[in-house]
Amino acid sequence: FVAAKHGRKKIIYPHPSLESILKETYGIIVYQEQVMMIASKMAGFSMSEADILRGAISKKKRQLLAEQRDKFIGGAVANGYSEKVAEKVFDLVNLFAQYGFNKSHSTAYALISYQTAYLKAHYPIEFMAALLTERMGSKEKVAQYVVEAKRMGIEILPPDVNESYGNFTVVGDKIRFGLTAIANAGENVINSVVQERKQGGPYKSFYDFCSRIDPSVLNKRVVESLIKAGAFDSLGYSRKYLMMRYEKVISDVLKSRKDMALGQFSLFGTQEAQEFFEEETTTMHEEYSREDLMAMEKEILGLYVSDHPLMGLEGILKEVSDVEIADLEEAGDGSIKTIVGIISKIQKLYTKKGELMLFVTVEDMTSSVEVIIFPALLERYQDDLYPDNIVAITGRVDIKEDQVKIIGNEVRDIEVEKEEKKSLTIKLKDMDVSPHLIGSLETILKSYPGRYPVHLYLYADNQATVLRLGEEFKVKPCELLFAEIRDLLGDRVGLVIN
Repeated sequence: FVAAKHGRKKIIYPHPSLESILKETYGIIVYQEQVMMIASKMAGFSMSEADILRGAISKKKRQLLAEQRDKFIGGAVANGYSEKVAEKVFDLVNLFAQYGFNKSHSTAYALISYQTAYLKAHYPIEFMAALLTERMGSKEKVAQYVVEAKRMGIEILPPDVNESYGNFTVVGDKIRFGLTAIANAGENVINSVVQERKQGGPYKSFYDFCSRIDPSVLNKRVVESLIKAGAFDSLGYSRKYLMMRYEKVISDVLKSRKDMALGQFSLFGTQEAQEFFEEETTTMHEEYSREDLMAMEKEILGLYVSDHPLMGLEGILKEVSDVEIADLEEAGDGSIKTIVGIISKIQKLYTKKGELMLFVTVEDMTSSVEVIIFPALLERYQDDLYPDNIVAITGRVDIKEDQVKIIGNEVRDIEVEKEEKKSLTIKLKDMDVSPHLIGSLETILKSYPGRYPVHLYLYADNQATVLRLGEEFKVKPCELLFAEIRDLLGDRVGLVIN
């Protein structure tokens, strides 16, 4: 179409008699009106008969379509066209009409497409924030657009009780997650959080937040969701600490408000409860493992925001896979491709023979796809197919009605395949290694459980002492782990995966 429009390709019509109908679209059937006019000109259809043909094609009514095909070919032959030409034109009509719109609809779509493309090109951050807000009711769409925003170089910030509004908002050159996207956070809760913040200023602490929110919407389920989503992270508490104490805080706050209503307010009691909560303890900054934090975000937000299970494995992804999931459609129907991703969902079904098969949803950092695992394949690889496992799947791309799936042929457990061969070596040079330092290092390692064994090399006077840490210290290497180790041990630490 484009090549013909710009004169780079000769315009070819299905039949010379159709030039008057197809001239404006360079010989290509684009509009539904063209389908109807072709049926009228070639086969003598009335406009009402042509509309029946249009409906049969667009709605894929097979029996009616077969009847219309015979009628079209018969009418065209009666009007002097050869049967071969009539069949060729009908097949073209059938092909293009499946994806065609009427002309006014097409014009409206074209205008909107141009406008949105302009906004995305010139106001990318504002455009993506608006798009995320518009599709906030669909976790799948939000996840897809977050990936697109990151691809465009736009950072997505997690929700925050002191910065987030109901919608996704622009913060400098970043986008802040909207509170409406948090599971269990209804409109009344969000309005209360935002309005109180506007009137009373930023929330100074978790206790301050619970004390100021409208008691009619303050409940444990909502607060738990906000904690898991990371909405209180900026206040300085670990999510683990808040999960351990939030129920008592809410109970204390609601009780003090009830006492106030009854004229039994005790300033001392309220201050004592707050001071107890705010008291610095060793547990205040202890955090869940990386995997647990990601699982919480996925549960509450429907996607990974601050981290991703595949982060740090980019080298493995490039080595093993030959396509990102978002590009599967471009790979083409029937192509054999290998993807690498994390299993996010498994649906069990039984064949007519009573054999178990699976529909497995696999997602990488670009999108997700459903993989069909038939019984024979399941029998070979069932030990590798479980939620949250990272796998490489080779299979045939299957595209039907714009839905992309993969028919699985082979499954490989990436973590077993890669991690059994590797270990993490930590080299400490000329350092005073105290029991306290080793204890802190062990705490960090336990926060990133995995299958990589850890070897600790202690260098002194050009001599190395090698410590092979136990099974409980096996890790899953990632940039966050490396950053924590460097923060603890400084510049004289060497980190090697071998």
